[in-house]
Amino acid sequence: RLIPGTEGGTQHPFFSPDGKWIGYRSKADDKLKKIAVGGGVPVVLSNAPAVLGASWGADDTIVYADLKGIMRVSPNGGSPEMLVGEISFHPRLLPGGRSLMFTITTGEGYKTAVQSLETGKRKILFTGDCASYLPTGHIVYGLGNNLCAIPFDPEKAEVRDGTIPVIEGVFRRASSAPQYAVSASGTLVYLPGGRGGASFISQRNLVWVDRNGREEPLPVPPNTYAFPRISPDGTRVALTVGSDTYANIWIWDI
Repeated sequence: RLIPGTEGGTQHPFFSPDGKWIGYRSKADDKLKKIAVGGGVPVVLSNAPAVLGASWGADDTIVYADLKGIMRVSPNGGSPEMLVGEISFHPRLLPGGRSLMFTITTGEGYKTAVQSLETGKRKILFTGDCASYLPTGHIVYGLGNNLCAIPFDPEKAEVRDGTIPVIEGVFRRASSAPQYAVSASGTLVYLPGGRGGASFISQRNLVWVDRNGREEPLPVPPNTYAFPRISPDGTRVALTVGSDTYANIWIWDI
């Protein structure tokens, strides 16, 4: 059901710990807001020209990433406090509120890092992104189109033992986050998608579709195809192959 008061375009919804509120970014006025689950008048929390992930911690603090870095704001609104002064993604406060877990990009891809809010010391934990901490003492995170889990000690900010595969085939659009969420009680929801560990984009097939909806596959291997366009004479298809960052234009001779 539609939540009254959120009409006009919203992004990045996230629940409060008690489940009574939903935070989100309003596309209509570029604001971070919250609204009661039953609807009503939205409460403006801060300006948000862009949001690269947000979460509402158990200590009743909201952290969100934008184009300046990672910010912290009260759920009652006010002036945001900068916690990390560089572009990062998917921030999560760890238990106790003294450390922050988030995603950074390096020359080797996405990495999950933990940074102390008391000392500013940062530690890279592993390759992977969009990590969530569970009360069981595990981190769930995305690795390509897969979800993995790893034991984690939040006090020492250290991972233990090895990675445990959880789900294969979780959808990503281009280089965006894996489409999943996991609750504190351990319930996991996800959007099925591409398979193959290192790919950040789901593999796709090219097909003809007639006016009756019948599909005829083209004799071309699966790849990261997007934006197909048929030539005026119907003999060729132009399309991009690759990610948003590293896409090239190809011509397929039908």
